[in-house]
Amino acid sequence: MPKIELKISPFFIETLVDVVERVTKILEGEIVVETAGIDEDPDLAAAWREGLLEALREDCAHLLSIIENHDFGQGVIAIDDQQADATLRACSAIRLKIQQTFLQDIPSEALETGEIDFYALKPDTQKVFACYVFLASWQEMLLAEMYPHIAEEISFDEGDVPGDEEA
Repeated sequence: MPKIELKISPFFIETLVDVVERVTKILEGEIVVETAGIDEDPDLAAAWREGLLEALREDCAHLLSIIENHDFGQGVIAIDDQQADATLRACSAIRLKIQQTFLQDIPSEALETGEIDFYALKPDTQKVFACYVFLASWQEMLLAEMYPHIAEEISFDEGDVPGDEEA
C-alpha cells in the first residue's frame, strides 16, 4: 500500500482542483491518445472507446476525491494498490491533456526536464504548468512506493533529484 507524505498549501490545492476539474470536463468525451487500427470494426471500436471513457471518468473522479479530501496535502496519504493504479492513470491522462491543450507551445522535452523559465510564463500558464509538474511528481512518488526495487536501481546524478539540494 503506497504511503506518501505531502505538504501542500491550501491555495495550491484550490488551483489543482480547478485545473483537474477543467481538464476532466474536457476529457469526458474524448480519448487522449490515438486509436488507430481499432476502427476497422465499428461496433468493437464504439464499445472499446466507451469502455475507455468510462474507466477514465472513474479514474478522474477517484483522483478528484483524493484531492478534495480535507486532509490532502497536510500529511500522509495511504491508498491501496488499485487506488494507486487509478491515480496513476488519471494523472497520465490529465497531464497529456494539459500538454495538448494548455502547454502545446512548450516543447515536450522542456516539459519533461522542467527546463522552463516559470516566471516567463503567463500567470494562467504558470498555474497549469505547476499542476502538470505536481501530477508528474506524484506519479513518480507513487511508482517509487509501489515498485521500490525499480526506484533503487535508478541512480541520479548531482542535481537530478528535484528539491534535493544536498544530492
